Amino acid sequence: YSYSSSGNGCDINLLAVNSIVLQQANILSYSSFGKSGNVNLFANNSIQLPTSRIYSYSSFDKGGNISLVANNSIKLQRSIFDSGTIEGKENAGDISIQTSDLKLEETSVITASTPSKSSGNGGTIKVNVERLTIDEGSTIISNSLGLGKGGDITVNATDVVEILGFSRAGP
Repeated sequence: YSYSSSGNGCDINLLAVNSIVLQQANILSYSSFGKSGNVNLFANNSIQLPTSRIYSYSSFDKGGNISLVANNSIKLQRSIFDSGTIEGKENAGDISIQTSDLKLEETSVITASTPSKSSGNGGTIKVNVERLTIDEGSTIISNSLGLGKGGDITVNATDVVEILGFSRAGP
């Protein structure tokens, strides 16, 4: 948790030789009047985030960037990555994810957005993977609910992109 009421938020960096597992964890970099800090996770093997939240937010300045890098896999279950602003004219931060296998499950959300009280733009989301699976209502969103415009979302997959919808139950 990194908080500043008047200055910039600090960066949060988690580095693992093997894997990062954060269960029911909350990581927050926040600033009221300065820029939010960045949140960076790097693991040589994998990152697993069941029921976790990663936020990089500013009330009136630019949202911080969120970066996840794992050589083998990243798995989100019921988790949220959110880089944004609360109001003002600044843009949401950017989100980048790089791994071999990315799975978003059980309504996980990756978002770089600005709310209705903001004139800033949504952030850019870049996903570089071999395989991407989006399942069970999970979403990737960059938008502006105010006067700004949504950011670009780019998915570079060298093997498979699989979008399975909200439920596997069927006829």
